[in-house]
Amino acid sequence: METIESISVPMYQTASIAERDMRILLAGNYQDMHHHFLAPRTICEWVILLCVGGSRWVQLDKKEKISVKAGEIILLPPEVPHSYGNAENGWSLLWLHCTGETLHALCEQI
Repeated sequence: METIESISVPMYQTASIAERDMRILLAGNYQDMHHHFLAPRTICEWVILLCVGGSRWVQLDKKEKISVKAGEIILLPPEVPHSYGNAENGWSLLWLHCTGETLHALCEQI
């Protein structure tokens, strides 16, 4: 199963990204969810998922499931079908739906 590696963005790149627009449309959290599953869907904005506890999986465009654990962030691009869930272990998640050039620029620099 593919793993997600943490990244760091140099300060000069962070500053140039921060100057761009970003609008948060929705935000929320799931706390200690057990047997939670989101059926495949396509959303027209960016989705940022931060796993703050437990573990889960994310699947993009019907490809292999990616394991996600506490402390890892997932950026889901607009218009790409995705689903996610967990098995027996609970997980806690913070999420945002966003628009703007900031996330496009960040992904290009990563």
